[in-house]
Amino acid sequence: MNYKSLDLSSNNWSGSILEFLGELPLLENLNLSFNELEGEMPIKGVFKNATAFSFARNHKLCGGFKVI
Repeated sequence: MNYKSLDLSSNNWSGSILEFLGELPLLENLNLSFNELEGEMPIKGVFKNATAFSFARNHKLCGGFKVI
């Protein structure tokens, strides 16, 4: 898959974030907002950049970015 932007918001998805989303080589923007995702947030690929993805209203997610 060669997606640059992927909007998966408002799908009522539950469970953990799929690791392969962080491995899409050209992905620059990812919106996972308004789902029921839970667990540890991935730290590879697009997930390294705090401004590259949105995860609002997924209250059961944990982990995330290192504060510098």
